[in-house]
Amino acid sequence: MEFDVYGRLPVGDYPLTLDQLRSSILVQGTGRHPMDTQWRLQLVNNLEELVQPLWEIGIEDIFINGSFVTSKARPGDIDGYYVCDVRDLVSESLFRVLAEVSGEDIWDTRKRVQVGYDDFKPKMWEKYRCELYPHCEEIHLNFPDPPFPEFFRQTRVGTGKGIVKLIRG
Repeated sequence: MEFDVYGRLPVGDYPLTLDQLRSSILVQGTGRHPMDTQWRLQLVNNLEELVQPLWEIGIEDIFINGSFVTSKARPGDIDGYYVCDVRDLVSESLFRVLAEVSGEDIWDTRKRVQVGYDDFKPKMWEKYRCELYPHCEEIHLNFPDPPFPEFFRQTRVGTGKGIVKLIRG
């Protein structure tokens, strides 16, 4: 895995375990792309705390992106999404189960905290500096547009970019 000339992962899905992520260029950097390794390791440790409940309830398709998967030395956070069952999302049982398993009421991404004058983030961001959004193919609520699979695989101007798919170790 290497960055392209723009400091992004080339187009494609990159399956990585959390340990592989920790030892990858996304955390360790390269001579040409030095990283704030301690900060990036902390973000991955935070991410691990968030994905464990997802894996525990059977959610396997978890993707991360944002500035974390670029050559930016110190990204602000990790962005991503996970694929869930439409019935669990619509009934909101997904959020209840995740709250029970994790012991935290942070999973409903509609519940937001103010982090700047006009900037709001999901509650999980406040503690973990990660934003993981639920996604199911059956629902597209016009946010984002395009839906997450495409949204996370392209730049703001529509150029393709790579994404990390987390896999169990």
